[in-house]
Amino acid sequence: MARAGRPGRNDQPRRQLPGPVRRDHQPGLVRGAGEAAPRRCQVATVLPAAHFLTHVGLSWIFANLARVSPRDRLIIVLAGTVPDLDGLGILWSEYAYTAAHRAAGHGMLFLGLIVAVALLCGDSPSGTGALAAVSFHLHLLLDLVGTGGLPIKYLWPLSDRGWSYSGHWVLTSWPNVVLMAATGLGVLAIAWQRGQGARRRLG
Repeated sequence: MARAGRPGRNDQPRRQLPGPVRRDHQPGLVRGAGEAAPRRCQVATVLPAAHFLTHVGLSWIFANLARVSPRDRLIIVLAGTVPDLDGLGILWSEYAYTAAHRAAGHGMLFLGLIVAVALLCGDSPSGTGALAAVSFHLHLLLDLVGTGGLPIKYLWPLSDRGWSYSGHWVLTSWPNVVLMAATGLGVLAIAWQRGQGARRRLG
């Protein structure tokens, strides 16, 4: 029978020697694939916002290609950006988002509403209505080619049939990055040109 006695040297708990502790040995710190999750979440938030700003920028560039009044220019820009209002269903549920996005604001019914606003409120009704319709379809084209995702239900609510393009770019692909950068440069160039024109008029 073994006798109970004082613990031996090997039974004593080891004490931590003083000195710097390596980051990967800190208690409670787990390194691995999980660290990339917050970064992926940030990218997933930033890219759709950048895509929306590309819609705004392209609509602004297109509106400045024509000699129109500030009111008509605003209508043309809105025609290329407000279709994404149908994505606000995400504030309620994912089902509301998938049911309405690229349907309620991306179809011919919403196009008719935009053209009606242009005809009623534009300084040059017919010309502004036509340019607003082109701006609207530029939005659809960028959605088809630039992101893919949900199909565009152009005939909604008469039909639930959707259109998509199998060769679309991925949102993080280099063509999208180039397009976003080129759009930003185009907006800056137009702003600089308009500023130069204003200074010449004042001078």
